[in-house]
Amino acid sequence: MDTDMAVGVPAEQKTDPADVAAQLLRGIENGLPEILADETTRNIKQSLSTTPNPA
Repeated sequence: MDTDMAVGVPAEQKTDPADVAAQLLRGIENGLPEILADETTRNIKQSLSTTPNPA
């Protein structure tokens, strides 16, 4: 059983682990309560806080 959730994502679309680590360290140094490491994650987070249009 493959446990890699991003197994279907092409390597060129994945965020470089070194970049994620650098962002995490900066976030910790700056006391940030949350670090969103890539644009896709930031977009998803932003969409969760928007009010949906009534149907």
